[in-house]
Amino acid sequence: MAEQPPTGDEPKPPSGETPPAGQPSPPEPPAAPPPAPPPPPPPPPPPPAPPPGGYQPPPPGGYQPPPPPGGYQPPPPGGYQPPPAGYGAPGGYVGVAGAPTDQMAIWSVVCAGLGLPGVCCFGIGGLILGPVAFFLGNSSINRIRASNGTLGGETLAQLGRIGGAIVAILGLLFLVYIIVAAVNSGH
Repeated sequence: MAEQPPTGDEPKPPSGETPPAGQPSPPEPPAAPPPAPPPPPPPPPPPPAPPPGGYQPPPPGGYQPPPPPGGYQPPPPGGYQPPPAGYGAPGGYVGVAGAPTDQMAIWSVVCAGLGLPGVCCFGIGGLILGPVAFFLGNSSINRIRASNGTLGGETLAQLGRIGGAIVAILGLLFLVYIIVAAVNSGH
């Protein structure tokens, strides 16, 4: 019998075995190359730049009702978020609410301010409100220093005290000028 060329229907010997003598060895399948890794995803686009100027457009979605009173309210998205309570600001500075300002310090500045235009009324307004402002400022400074930091406003008290002294001196000088002018004109 004549040998026929293999048609591909013949059983193949299991791998690792050699074919019987006289039969050609089957061709080895080519080794598949390893799959290529997928390309990296493209970077996300940069966020849009904020519009110039102080105007911020309204958020998308139209009108949003105000949050209900009380309870937890989540912070708005983006922007500056203050640090939680208990943490200091950068640089070690811890913001503390200042002590309340002494009311006498405020009144001393008010009296000194009102006494200045009062100087124009023959010096009488300055002569009355100037010493009042001076003594209110002096008393306020003593109270603030005795309070050990529970009262503030020492700068205002000093401003009222100094302003009261200046207004009183201006009022006195203006009154003396008017008196001297009246005596000299009657001569």
